[in-house]
Amino acid sequence: MFKLIQDGEKTLDQRKRQEDGVRAVVQYCQNEIDCRRVQVLGYFGQVFDRKDCGKQCNNCLDNAGSTETDMSEMAAHAIRLVKDLSRDTNVTKIHCLNVFRGANLKAIRDKGHDRVTLFGAGSSLTREQCERLFDRLLSLEGLRQVPVTHISGWNALYMQVCLPVL
Repeated sequence: MFKLIQDGEKTLDQRKRQEDGVRAVVQYCQNEIDCRRVQVLGYFGQVFDRKDCGKQCNNCLDNAGSTETDMSEMAAHAIRLVKDLSRDTNVTKIHCLNVFRGANLKAIRDKGHDRVTLFGAGSSLTREQCERLFDRLLSLEGLRQVPVTHISGWNALYMQVCLPVL
């Protein structure tokens, strides 16, 4: 979708608005925690208290026992890891997730990514938590995926850092 938006003849503001719309839809679809009514009404600038949902949406019904966790430190590690990995080579989201989780895979060892400082930084998280973290960083534009068409004609999405890392 982002490639189609970028390739079209639109102003910078139109592209930004359309990209923000795609991110909002993706975030809504992937969010299995927050009340659906809070999300939808918040998108339109209205405030809705989750307690008023009465467990009528799938997220409130399924996640009554969920807890909120500060993932700031993990997010900083994930961004730093992507910056370090993408410095010398193109890396996919799956590769970054596997390095972040400390997976013992041949592809990681062959690239020497098992020796980077933040290898396994997210090993205390489940795969789903890591995916949610990376997806959230993508939706907040801390990370981005850049489409590249290879000589053979196939496309790949490679991770890059959007925010300056201090």
